[in-house]
Amino acid sequence: MVNILAYIGILLFTLFRKVFGLAWFWVIVWFRKYARNVVYNYKLQNNLWLKRLKERPIVDEVSHYRIQPFHGADGGYITKRGVSKMEYLFTYWFIWGWLDDDSNYDTCDLGFIEKVLTGEHPKPLTVKLFGKYLRGSVQKMKSGLYGNTFDIGDTRSKDPMLFFWASWLWLVRNTAYNFKYDQFESDTQHFYFRILGYGFGWEPTDIVGGTQNYQLVHFDK
Repeated sequence: MVNILAYIGILLFTLFRKVFGLAWFWVIVWFRKYARNVVYNYKLQNNLWLKRLKERPIVDEVSHYRIQPFHGADGGYITKRGVSKMEYLFTYWFIWGWLDDDSNYDTCDLGFIEKVLTGEHPKPLTVKLFGKYLRGSVQKMKSGLYGNTFDIGDTRSKDPMLFFWASWLWLVRNTAYNFKYDQFESDTQHFYFRILGYGFGWEPTDIVGGTQNYQLVHFDK
């Protein structure tokens, strides 16, 4: 029963975060370096499941966690620090979850913005009004540090990227996705059943670091 309620809660919260996150992002984005370090440290130190972090080859060293090269990035590090459960929970719910750490350029994505400019992702009015700014963002990303924060950890903060229009377009596409990365993946199959050919619950997907991953699904064919 508890798992069913948690499942329903995640789905309902998803509707909320997709709306509220469009505004809240601009309040908390300035604290992303801190939030990412807090959450990663707590997850690693307590062996909590975060699939995208577990996918990376991470070596525990004396003062930091070393992230080996992965996903085309050169790797990076996560500076170790003690994190209390209270600090983790506050940071998770009020800051970290509203970000998208899978963005290859901190808060936006080069390939996506290029497709907006070429019309592959058609947004003609946006391009007409703000094309100059989007093209400028593309040039800065091309000369900047590649690698999402899962790939390079604290190294990401050495070359932060926040471009209002490019970041806004990506935010609309991937609103508060860190919640999705964490809440829709699990190393435990809490439940799974099918009704009229549709799947509900946590469905087994891939093996990550020798551990079976389960992905939250609803009305899944």
